[in-house]
Amino acid sequence: MKKINSFIVLLIILYSCSVDNNIEILNGYWEIQSVKKEGQLIKKYPFSNTIDYFYVKNLEGYRKKVTPQSDGRFMVTLHQANLNITKENGEFTLRYLNKNKTYFEKIKKIDSQQLIILDKEGYIYKYNRYIPIEINKDGE
Repeated sequence: MKKINSFIVLLIILYSCSVDNNIEILNGYWEIQSVKKEGQLIKKYPFSNTIDYFYVKNLEGYRKKVTPQSDGRFMVTLHQANLNITKENGEFTLRYLNKNKTYFEKIKKIDSQQLIILDKEGYIYKYNRYIPIEINKDGE
């Protein structure tokens, strides 16, 4: 019985660690798809010329706007917002520190392909993992 209890405790600890580290799935390029508020579609983005790039390590990092180029590289904009991440009641909160202004967003959903963020005004931003468009030398 003691071994079973120890095993259960170990599983809980391992699960807790993996959930907390799961926020690093945020790292990378995200393309906005839509914005909603109160269940109403505000804007749909069939194409966006800027991509959000997130970098997170140890619950700290930044968010930066980048523009994809035809050669597969990115033009980096000057806009960067430093952030800290906290987890409360199973939800991750992004706390941005930008030019003496602090604002918050909650991650409502995140997995390897989709990110949904809620801001304090009630806007829901849906992102998909950015997939670069590949153009061959032939133009195809």
